[in-house]
Amino acid sequence: MKIVYVAHVISWYFCGAVMDAFVNVCKEQGIDYALVDSKEFPNLKASDADMFLCADSSEWPDFTKASSPDVLKKTAMWYSDSRINCTERSPGDDYMAMLLDHSGGWVFQGTTKDVERVQALGVKRVSWLPFAADPRIWLDTPKEAIQYRTSFVGNLYENYRAGLIENLQKTESLFWPGQIGAVTTEAAGIYRRSGCGFNAPTFYKGNFQGRAIDHGINMRVFEVQSCGVPLVTNTDDDLVRLGFHEHTITYSDPSEIPNCLSQAIERRDELGAKGSEVIRSGHTYEHRVRSAFDTLKNA
Repeated sequence: MKIVYVAHVISWYFCGAVMDAFVNVCKEQGIDYALVDSKEFPNLKASDADMFLCADSSEWPDFTKASSPDVLKKTAMWYSDSRINCTERSPGDDYMAMLLDHSGGWVFQGTTKDVERVQALGVKRVSWLPFAADPRIWLDTPKEAIQYRTSFVGNLYENYRAGLIENLQKTESLFWPGQIGAVTTEAAGIYRRSGCGFNAPTFYKGNFQGRAIDHGINMRVFEVQSCGVPLVTNTDDDLVRLGFHEHTITYSDPSEIPNCLSQAIERRDELGAKGSEVIRSGHTYEHRVRSAFDTLKNA
């Protein structure tokens, strides 16, 4: 068997993390593999591989330009932010998902909300493949003294979660290192020096291009836990489906956040150790790639 991984790796940390896991799992399972930039997707032929696994990136593969229907039949796409990109891109993610489904390919979605949305559009060949963490970047060692009450590592967006983060900087001494251009192990160090890690959805309490966004879990949910510190995040049904609700502290309204932070810090060692254990035992990108392979082999 030969599988080709298709993504514009330099555009987003997610694509690189999935690529590394893809290579590791292929070597582990004795699978022949190749790595192809998403811009080259139109040049791929069905004879090039038994399976094409694509990952979401800023330069996403345009399935309308596939060289033949047989290529699409062998193609699977892992979408991450379809609730946003269903209309932002052209063609949009939902159109691409319907095209893959119609062609006999497969669609992976990062949240169950996105799975349910495309199922409502008639897509049948779809399943949930959540984000994960790369423990080589999101290290839980060395243990460090607490320097920050809580911290948030990520970019802010005006009129969305920026207001929430800026308020918590003033009222709860939240540490935010500024806009990030790349993910490095220093981000993990920030979390390890924090009483807990904080998360809010990108478009928290706001609309995107006039549309209400039904939020799902993001990468930070996995990354904070991987660093061995408690996670404080917004309530989401996927947390329950993943079993994370038993060791994370959640809020439904901003007024609940101060108390949530206090609870997390008070139980820091207990919750942090549990989160790190859970991530490493079942929520790395290697786990996700193995799951994707199993799904596609049985599809």
